Amino acid sequence: MNMPVNKSPMINTCGGISSPYHEELWKLNFQHLSGERGHKSRPTFSITKEFILRFNQTQNSKEKEELLELARKIILRCKRKLGLKTLGSGKHVHLPAAWTEVIYLAQCKGEIQDGTYFK
Repeated sequence: MNMPVNKSPMINTCGGISSPYHEELWKLNFQHLSGERGHKSRPTFSITKEFILRFNQTQNSKEKEELLELARKIILRCKRKLGLKTLGSGKHVHLPAAWTEVIYLAQCKGEIQDGTYFK
């Protein structure tokens, strides 16, 4: 005894759009997703030449405190990128970028250059 085969109709998940447009939408979505995975962003440095010059040349004590606080935050970020607490493991560790920022920070005169905040 042969049983009849009933094929269920294909359901369009995108609503009431035409099939060619639906295929084009899938292609664009796939290209968009595959492009994101292959692209790695370059690290951005928070230390700039202007920051170092402002830090070294400022005479205003209030501005000096603000720049010192910003430098402290950058040092904490560098410690995280260096992976000091995680023994150098983790996705957040990026040694080249961290060492570059530490070298830039070493050009700031005063407490930063003395290394009192690197402990």
